Amino acid sequence: MNNKWFEKRLFLKFFLPALLSSLGLAAGGIADSFYIGRTMNESGLFILGAASPIYMIFSTISIGIASGGAIHFASSLSEGKAEEGNTIFSSVIIIDFLVITALSVLGLIFVQPLVKLLGCTKDMELYGSMLSYVRLMLITAPILFMQAPLQYFVHTDNAPKLASTALVIGNICDCAFGFLFIVLLKSGVQGSVWSTVCGAVVMEALCVSHLVKGKGMLKLKNIVFPKLIQAARSFYTGFAAATQFLYQFIIILAFNHILLKLGGESMVAVFDITVNAGTLVTAIADAVVLTMIPLVSTFFGERNRGSMRQSLKLSLVYGISITAVFSGSLIFFARGYCGVFGVTESNLSIGSYAMQMYMLSIIIACVSSIISAYLQNTGLEKYSYIIMGLRGLFVLLPCGLLLSMGGYRLFWLCYPITEAFVLLVTGVFYLFVKLSGKSLLKDFSGCHVFSETFSGTCEQISDTCERIQQFIENDGASPRKAYFVSLAVDETCRLIAENGNRLLLQLTLVNEHGEYTLHIRDNAKQDFNPFDIDENDDKGLGLKIIKNQAKHFYYRRFVGYNTLTVVFEGGK
Repeated sequence: MNNKWFEKRLFLKFFLPALLSSLGLAAGGIADSFYIGRTMNESGLFILGAASPIYMIFSTISIGIASGGAIHFASSLSEGKAEEGNTIFSSVIIIDFLVITALSVLGLIFVQPLVKLLGCTKDMELYGSMLSYVRLMLITAPILFMQAPLQYFVHTDNAPKLASTALVIGNICDCAFGFLFIVLLKSGVQGSVWSTVCGAVVMEALCVSHLVKGKGMLKLKNIVFPKLIQAARSFYTGFAAATQFLYQFIIILAFNHILLKLGGESMVAVFDITVNAGTLVTAIADAVVLTMIPLVSTFFGERNRGSMRQSLKLSLVYGISITAVFSGSLIFFARGYCGVFGVTESNLSIGSYAMQMYMLSIIIACVSSIISAYLQNTGLEKYSYIIMGLRGLFVLLPCGLLLSMGGYRLFWLCYPITEAFVLLVTGVFYLFVKLSGKSLLKDFSGCHVFSETFSGTCEQISDTCERIQQFIENDGASPRKAYFVSLAVDETCRLIAENGNRLLLQLTLVNEHGEYTLHIRDNAKQDFNPFDIDENDDKGLGLKIIKNQAKHFYYRRFVGYNTLTVVFEGGK
């Protein structure tokens, strides 16, 4: 039986909506640059680029706490802890809003020093426009940065299509209102903020509808008082992914000042266009990372190492191949792209060169991003921190500062050099760990795992139960324990098989320090929880015995597949 059947289908069910939403999000940002570039030329692009570090700070907090919270939420559901998952969501959504609001107020109090820090001084012609733009960014930030928590949790809560649709529709509205405010009403850079707000409100309303309808585990009525410890734990886990925004804040701030010295405002404008184009390509890696959160976290919670590795393999194959196509296209059409976005004829050569070097680096960066996300989802955040830190700051910044001494063209080599160096270091470290025979997954110590994918025929179920009984006895459990667990598997699988045609089942049995946990997933088209069967029914007699002996059992519909978790009492 193909043990990879469920992994590939689960991956595609999460990846395709995530890809659509990530590309939609990137398109929204690019649309603003396009409208500003066509109406205000390089002066407007300078304001967008110079002020972008503000959004990086907010993104660090919002995406950090949202991605980490979604990881713990998915893991909690895979272990049958629905109440804990609800507490995680409540803590993330409320504390994210409070922190963003507090930072916005602080920014408004010190707005003039902030604008100066961003590289725009009072003697510059654009100072007034820059000041108004930054003020509006800060005022609207609490609305804008509720998007990430809602998207991540709705995506993870069995509704990836809704999360994707919400983000795409929100960004279509962003593009449409951007044309209205910037092009037709001539609102300039402030129009880009208002269009983004309109898109965010639409997106958030669609995501909230998921909570109101209550089709998943998340329900608006179940929001509870936040727990700071849950929010802090979520932020710690997600910080590895969010550090890229913190590092981008430092890098963009530093590189903007370098480029101002190398070529003035036009060089900062080229930098903004290049980075914005890059978001369209990095959207592929972002989609893969978003896919890995519910997928890898679920398999990690089930202690299914084989499915975790298969998920990583699929992520690398899809991520690298699609990224290479997008990057290659922009490398080839770099000059035309810069021209369309308002770069003047005199700067087209410089702009196209910058675009080509940056796109080359993104192909390499895709691999590092996926590896980092895998480490983050498997409880190895510290290694993810190291990779993201080297890529985003500790190699990139000194490399950029050093190469900038040789001029603009040499400066842009800092991106591909940094990504190649970090990937090389990661590869060497992986080989060292593999050759040493060590395992980084400390949470798997003391775990013995039995995992199979099989068809729901009587013969296959019987054969699997025999192997399970042997597996448990080999673990040192008593024949009574082995018989009871295998009986539970047999009863449950036969009931599931009776309910579905041409059924496939994925079974994972984990012995963790003497406590057995059973995970069963099937591809039946209809919802079916065997534990809902009436105990007075003849079919429910065996399940009644299992219920009495089981410590805990939990069912959910996971993106079209029935998923059942049963925890048995420890001991012999």
